[in-house]
Amino acid sequence: MNKLRWATARGSVRLRTTAVAITVVGSALVLGASLIVHALERSLDAGVVESARLRAQAVANLAAGGNLPPVLVSPGDDSAFIQVIDGAGRVISATENVAGQEPLTPPIRRGTKSTIGGDGTGSRNDSAESNTTSMISLTSAIPVGQGGRFLVIKRSVTVPNGSLTVVAGVSLQASDTTVHRVTDELLIAIPLIVLLVGATAWLLADRALLPVESIRRRVEHISDRDLDQRVPHPGGRDEISRLAHTMNGMLKRLEEASELQRRFVSDSSHELRSPVASAIAQLDVDLAHPESADWPETVRGVRAELDRLADLISDLLLLARADEHRLARERSPVDLDELVSTEVVRAQMSTGIAIDASTVEPVQVDAVPGELARAVTNLLSNAVRHARKHVAVDVRKEQDMAIITVSDDGAGIPLADREHVFERFVRLDDSRTRGGGGSGLGLSIVREIVIAHGGSISIDDNSPGTSFRVRLPLLRDTASRSS
Repeated sequence: MNKLRWATARGSVRLRTTAVAITVVGSALVLGASLIVHALERSLDAGVVESARLRAQAVANLAAGGNLPPVLVSPGDDSAFIQVIDGAGRVISATENVAGQEPLTPPIRRGTKSTIGGDGTGSRNDSAESNTTSMISLTSAIPVGQGGRFLVIKRSVTVPNGSLTVVAGVSLQASDTTVHRVTDELLIAIPLIVLLVGATAWLLADRALLPVESIRRRVEHISDRDLDQRVPHPGGRDEISRLAHTMNGMLKRLEEASELQRRFVSDSSHELRSPVASAIAQLDVDLAHPESADWPETVRGVRAELDRLADLISDLLLLARADEHRLARERSPVDLDELVSTEVVRAQMSTGIAIDASTVEPVQVDAVPGELARAVTNLLSNAVRHARKHVAVDVRKEQDMAIITVSDDGAGIPLADREHVFERFVRLDDSRTRGGGGSGLGLSIVREIVIAHGGSISIDDNSPGTSFRVRLPLLRDTASRSS
């Protein structure tokens, strides 16, 4: 259980958000602190360099003018010193704090650096005047004061009797102390800031995810029996609000689909039970009175009910395939005019209603022949069942679409009922019923087949009667030639 909780926490949005915030802010703070410390160190060292250069320049000017005293004025503490060395390596003038000492002129070591210029070579030569040169170096080998790092400037100056070297050193202890203090403070401040950012990110993420958790808990307790429930909407127009709106829309669609499925199962059960009950009733009557039973007629009646049951099962299976998006899978070029003409002949043989197919034009579509023939058959059966005397079938091209129109001269369909006729198990009033009607699945099957083939179906006024208009995409080559 503990491992599960740790794995859940480790994978939570709150933890990932906090980790990202800590990583980004921590990295930025470390980088910024490094740049600040480096800039501060360079700035302080540059000030020390300028101070040492001015002192060396002043002493060099005294030496060049022949006014060099044996003891120079001390800077007032052990943080700086000056020596003047002749060509023989003897100290001829120095400040009081280094008086009597050997020349303090350490060589420039590899790894030292210049505090000005930033070229990383460890030294820099500058021209002070026409007869002077200078060299700057850092060293910790000066036995003056408390030790530590010293910045040393060696400046050569030409005098009448030769050349002298002015060595001016300034301690970097104050600069180092300041840098170390700032570094220590940053080392304390950065973790505190990172912790504060992490805590803030955790709290903000937790607060932002509260509506999501509320939505999750509500969805977790919604079952197939209470799809009328909805998740709480936090208000506003942010992503979580859109999520709640989408979830409620999904629950509404699931509720409608569940209701449709329950109604479909109920209607299917009723429709399947009717022919079975009729067949059983016929058999029970004849079995109860076998002496007066007309068994051939009973067999014909039972066979009719079984045919009705088989047709109903076939319709239900086709609708199930439509719900699983398995219609119009294996298409091929179909001559729509020939297919419609064949179905018209079949319908004509089984009815006394006249069917006019004189306006059928050659048209090709990409379709599944059996499924498309089923749609045309259902349209013709519906038209024949509701017509008074006449049914008309029309097939033609219209831009890049094939148009099939099936019209009857019956009572017509009220405008308010035109969308409902395509619903499953829907029958209108008896004014459009001829000979008992069907199961109420024919037109819904037509719509499913047409939509699966990328087409559409609509109902137009035919005054009197009704026209069903089916639009299907033309075969691509045919559409290209017609355009």
